[in-house]
Amino acid sequence: MVSTSCILLIAATAAMIAADGDIKEQVVVQLPMGGRGFCIRLLNATHQFGCTSSMNGDEGVIVVARTKEDVEKASSGWNERFADYTGGFVVLMPELLLDGHTAPLLISSPRVSGVLLIPAKESEKIDPSTPLSAESACPNRKSSLYSDWRACGSTQNAAATAGGQWNGKGAMMEDGMRFTDWSKPMIRVINESVVETMIKCHDQFNVVSNENYSVEKEKETGRLCAVSMKVFMQASGSSTQCVRRQMGGNVMAQLEMPSSLCDPLEDHNLFGILPPGVQGKTGDGAYLAILTRMDGLATIPDASPATFGTMTSLVASLTAAKVIGDNLEMFERASNKSNRRLIFGFLHGESFDYVGSSRWVYDMEKGDFPPKKKSVDTSNDEVPELITMEKISLAIELQQIDASSQLHAHVDGKNYAADEKGKIARSVESMETAMKTLNFTLDTKKMNANGVLPPSSLHSILKKRRQTPSVLVTSFDEQYSNRRFHSSFDRLNGVDKKEGAKLKEAIKAVAQGVVAAAADHVGIKEKTKLDRLKVDGKWVDTLFDCLLSTTKLPDCDYFKKIFSQSAEAQDRSTFISAERQSILRKIVKTLLVTATGEKNSTLNVQDAETCKHLNEKQALYEYVWQLDPSNNTTYCYKTSIRTSHALSPAFMILDGRGSLDIAGSNYSTWTEAKFAISHEYSMFLVESRPADWTLLIVGLLTVLISILIVGRCDDSSFIVDEGERAAEEGEPL
Repeated sequence: MVSTSCILLIAATAAMIAADGDIKEQVVVQLPMGGRGFCIRLLNATHQFGCTSSMNGDEGVIVVARTKEDVEKASSGWNERFADYTGGFVVLMPELLLDGHTAPLLISSPRVSGVLLIPAKESEKIDPSTPLSAESACPNRKSSLYSDWRACGSTQNAAATAGGQWNGKGAMMEDGMRFTDWSKPMIRVINESVVETMIKCHDQFNVVSNENYSVEKEKETGRLCAVSMKVFMQASGSSTQCVRRQMGGNVMAQLEMPSSLCDPLEDHNLFGILPPGVQGKTGDGAYLAILTRMDGLATIPDASPATFGTMTSLVASLTAAKVIGDNLEMFERASNKSNRRLIFGFLHGESFDYVGSSRWVYDMEKGDFPPKKKSVDTSNDEVPELITMEKISLAIELQQIDASSQLHAHVDGKNYAADEKGKIARSVESMETAMKTLNFTLDTKKMNANGVLPPSSLHSILKKRRQTPSVLVTSFDEQYSNRRFHSSFDRLNGVDKKEGAKLKEAIKAVAQGVVAAAADHVGIKEKTKLDRLKVDGKWVDTLFDCLLSTTKLPDCDYFKKIFSQSAEAQDRSTFISAERQSILRKIVKTLLVTATGEKNSTLNVQDAETCKHLNEKQALYEYVWQLDPSNNTTYCYKTSIRTSHALSPAFMILDGRGSLDIAGSNYSTWTEAKFAISHEYSMFLVESRPADWTLLIVGLLTVLISILIVGRCDDSSFIVDEGERAAEEGEPL
């Protein structure tokens, strides 16, 4: 019969093999991710940037880094604390600790498997002189109007060094932390309970130098607290490689690879045309384009509030639009008489080589702007006139407005010198005069033939038509004054009430200046009329509370009335994503409808369906059924708002072989890698190095004993006596 000792040996060995896996299964704790609070991988025509885990995830022992010295120790292996541990570390650290010194250490260290960031509290004050920008020192260099030093600085000497460039004072890394290839996962842990749990686990198992713990105890337990991070992005290399692989669909199918690896960054631009011109009836109008961007970026896309980088200029533009909307009849009469009109443009994707503005210019070149409404009856011949590049008589862009009492006008020297009619000087003079009434000044000393235009959407216009008069209005002079530009810390954190009041006044001043330039453009000159064009202070207060005081959307009574009382407030993200539509863009459109929409002509419309049907009979206007929070009444607004696709032409233009020429494109080539699997992370206990050695020694001893035992098991140990089997079956022996 079978030897009893052999059976016990086999059972014991199987139990030992299974033991380690069973222990791990019992202690794994899945942690809530909380939206898309992690760094993602982006690609352009030539490189990859950002973060990803390996396909199966990356894991490491938790190290809580509270100082830069802690980060240095973790990056080098922290031998004094983990002398016998040779695996990887996941560094849990305050987000403020991630800077130009610590980031290169974390990126280059083979011992660091991943990074967990602890967000700063809203009440935490941050030194305004601290460089916290994830943007490069020279933003959008490759898509600049200039091919020389002017792409990076206001003077040749300034542009020669990273510190002197446009974002030189704020950039944590010269090439930008967001534009660095990490190739390891990074998660922003927004759940405070998760942070507390990880720190508690770390302190209980991984700390060996406090009064309640000792090296000897660590050796006895043989356990360390670890985290596994699984945020795997499929694409790698570059947009060129990714798109080429995707276009080879049959090959990918044969290799059982996903058909989609990456998608272009895209969303929509918004345009308010006041009033709209009618093709063949109003003649070829001259348009003043008032531009601002809707996007920003940060190392973690979901944490890109862009308060000073984007939102302040956005609020100023919407405030100017509200003044014009409140006096729409006056502007319409003046516009129809002078045949001069206005465009309020809100552009998306400008942080990534001007996705939105380059597409707008491309559409105008192709005769596709404003975009045509689909499935409408145009038998009444009321079709919007096509707006080409030549019809843009002046472009004014607003950017990075802060509480400074002095603003600055920037121009391209060649463009300014070619402005023979003095449109730039005239509009700036109108703005300057209006701003002075609110005790603000507009510096014009850089408006000359040697002027250098900072990074802005105007570059897209001037690259195609250098003679279009253009001016950029900002709060910064020779360098960005906002050292948190394109950072999760670009918010009103630490700004006191006095500073906040100054910021409101600055926004009012800029808006009043824009209104003055707009009135001058359409031909409103009578003082009695001009005196009516005053900024609505309550509107500014509302937008300040909803878009600047908070970094969540929707997180104010005004927005909650419009969207839903039950709508969950989310961290404001200004990132243009390939994966989802922009919440901010939807909010901007809602505000633009409120600001410029006309409702008196549709007071008889009582429901959403009837309002919707009005869009089927004409192509000139868009009718929108929307609540007015000021009186809790819903109206059918008559608007001239147009939405156009913010997708880079690089992903539309085919070469002679019918393929996309991403590598050779002069347009934005940014794509976002897609997720291969669901993103998740978990916490568990692992064996420390001494325990591994113990298991190995026990295993070797078991093998030696097994050899001795098995050596005594001969063939007879496994032979069943035939007589015994016959007896069991009832046969006589």
